[in-house]
Amino acid sequence: MIVLHRKVRRVDRLSRFVLAAAAWRPVTDDFYIGFGTALSPGLPMLVVQAGVSAMLLGSSRTAQRGTNVLAVFGALYTIGQLAEPITYRTFRRPTATPERVRVIVGNIVVPAALTAAAARSCR
Repeated sequence: MIVLHRKVRRVDRLSRFVLAAAAWRPVTDDFYIGFGTALSPGLPMLVVQAGVSAMLLGSSRTAQRGTNVLAVFGALYTIGQLAEPITYRTFRRPTATPERVRVIVGNIVVPAALTAAAARSCR
């Protein structure tokens, strides 16, 4: 093996170890029952987020609580995207895959902006 491949695998294993996720799981398992894929949160988090978003239709107190929870979700999603090995590898050579750079930047900027907007109304 080439040394570069070993280093990349160590980075992947390290991030999986920190999150206590099983190594070498199929992507579908990561999406449906796990923490999610490199570019998407898992289905359980998306379902919870949809439920919390429905809280915004309730009374002002319920909507405020929903806004607070969504602000936390956005911050966690932004941190998770920044912690992904694919983000690090993509930003090391941004000219190699400009489409991936646009997707990753969008995955960082949009949740961060929504978190900032929601955090302004948090009490």
